[in-house]
Amino acid sequence: MTGIMLAAGAGAKPRVTLTAENITDTVVAPASATAGYELQSTGDIAKRDFSTGGSYVDIGDWIAPKAAAGAAYECRVTLNSGTLSSGTTGVWLALSSTRTWTVSASSTLKTCNFTVEIRDAASGAVLATATIILTAESS
Repeated sequence: MTGIMLAAGAGAKPRVTLTAENITDTVVAPASATAGYELQSTGDIAKRDFSTGGSYVDIGDWIAPKAAAGAAYECRVTLNSGTLSSGTTGVWLALSSTRTWTVSASSTLKTCNFTVEIRDAASGAVLATATIILTAESS
């Protein structure tokens, strides 16, 4: 029975998924706040906010199985409102490298709303889309 299930699963395509995220980093001024969203080349999705102590922590997977992650997939971020402090927008980027987008603020509030997409690099077919909101507040 196990051999049949393995054989049937061998030809299965990887599953690519994204979910909407609202990531907020809040600190007391004059410290700087940085909220971040990351698609990692290993197949993980990570965030940085007030709960992570300044580090990126895993919040899920953009692909299953993760062994399929890499250059066969590309991502693109399109700004809906606000501006990013770092990260590339408007072009397709290979997911053979980790891609990071951040919003930083010092003694102010800054928010950015963007759409992230993942596509199959060979066919160009978009496989997953989500809206991400990054907010950094230093007050």
